Amino acid sequence: LKDSESYVYLAGIQTLSVLADVDPKYVIPILACAVSRGTLSRGGKSGDSPLLLELDIQIKAAESLLFVIKRRGSALAQHANGLINELLVGCQSREEIPSRPNSNFTGQDMREIQEQTLSYFETASDSVINLQQDEKDEDLEEKMVRLKTGGPLFETEEHFAINSGCLLCLSEIIMTVPSNVFAPHHGSTLIKLCIECLRLDKNRPVRRGAALLAREIYNVVLRDAHQITENRAAAANKSSLPLMAMELCSSSNTYNDTLLFATLKNCVSGNDYANSNYCDPATLARCQEALTIREFCVDEGFFMVANLVSSSLLNSNSNGGVLDIIGNGDQFCTNLIHELT
Repeated sequence: LKDSESYVYLAGIQTLSVLADVDPKYVIPILACAVSRGTLSRGGKSGDSPLLLELDIQIKAAESLLFVIKRRGSALAQHANGLINELLVGCQSREEIPSRPNSNFTGQDMREIQEQTLSYFETASDSVINLQQDEKDEDLEEKMVRLKTGGPLFETEEHFAINSGCLLCLSEIIMTVPSNVFAPHHGSTLIKLCIECLRLDKNRPVRRGAALLAREIYNVVLRDAHQITENRAAAANKSSLPLMAMELCSSSNTYNDTLLFATLKNCVSGNDYANSNYCDPATLARCQEALTIREFCVDEGFFMVANLVSSSLLNSNSNGGVLDIIGNGDQFCTNLIHELT
């Protein structure tokens, strides 16, 4: 991974992801710890100090972990909650992890980053009129390559690439495993994470990752609703409960759909505190996508169903909670969902 040649370190990234296929129970926790904490167990005695990893190795390890999550698919479910716990450590602010210095962004820094990013994507477009057709095609191809790579990462943003990598991995996890695996334990935490990152963080990588996670949270609601309405044969299964929507609608959660919706609206309108000095189009696009998915869920009545199901089941359980609801497996939930949808 330390090699500067892309074909070498990419091979290392792929090898790590294949190792996770061979022994996921052993490899995945080690890889997750390498990403979130920047340490690697030496595999010796318990008293041995872990190996500290350089920042660029952590970033590449995060890319490898992303491949692992995608490769394992639904088989990731047995590792999901432990993996989410570890990734949440990597989402902490720089002040909470002394080994990673915090970068103090100014309005001037943000404007320069935005201007240089735009210049990077534009390439030779200013002189494209004077180019021959072949050169124009090459210019367009170069632009497409740069757009697909996601743009440059500036030195002041490097330390936040770990936070962003953890957010990307969390987004991939919740879209890979069923919501009954993670929503009861981490649903409200993930919602809170999105809200706080979008409201308080100023750096692009973290804000983009948080906006993507918000989008995928609403995608989970949409996925669960489609699974329930389209697969009536499995409707009696307790895993068919709209758990993510129930977390969003829960009156006991301070960080709920109302607050997430307001945060996303502020980001799109440019009125939020973190976004007051500059505008990042990628963050705005992901926020708008999240709002579009949410609007569809609201129009289709998915949140209304989740709210009714949650209220009805909690009323029938004096010690109510989402974990109790899962254990209940009440057929009433299934009937109510199908009556309303």
